[in-house]
Amino acid sequence: MKLKDICTLLFSIPIKNKIPIIEKKFWITQADLKENNVTEINETYIDFDLKTCIKPVKNDILIKRNNPTYVNIYDDDKETYLGNNLVIVRTKQVDINYLAFIIEQQLEKLNALTNNSTFSKALNREMLEQIEVMEIDASKQKIIGEIWLLNKKKNQLMENLMLKEKLKQKITQQKIYNNLGEIK
Repeated sequence: MKLKDICTLLFSIPIKNKIPIIEKKFWITQADLKENNVTEINETYIDFDLKTCIKPVKNDILIKRNNPTYVNIYDDDKETYLGNNLVIVRTKQVDINYLAFIIEQQLEKLNALTNNSTFSKALNREMLEQIEVMEIDASKQKIIGEIWLLNKKKNQLMENLMLKEKLKQKITQQKIYNNLGEIK
């Protein structure tokens, strides 16, 4: 089955506001979608007409339109708006983690279709709608999706561990340097 048969695709292309927004809102931009299913949500003023903005709901898949290499699953309950060039993939028919895995596997191929030597185009509806989603029973979808999600969580933990190890090394080196005068 095709993605278009089981999902709704929503493209975030908000229109600039003529009147400045005077209230801070929660926003997600392309830069806020990080690898390993990390999504940052910022509270800020953004100059878009809120009537033209879309809001993700829990378990929506978020994809950057420009050169995406991974997907993110929105798992927050905050009223959040999306900035420019993001896509929501929404479904109730397929395990969300399984679907995220399937889409992510196709991104390299889709990026190759959008890029040529002179410029880069964004993913479009037709490209995404044509993604083939293998029909397998719900229990297998759940297993595949859980493996994908656990791998993302493992990668997050590994990144955090590396950052802490670097910080520990820096602190140790600083202590050694500070104590050089005491060494005779």
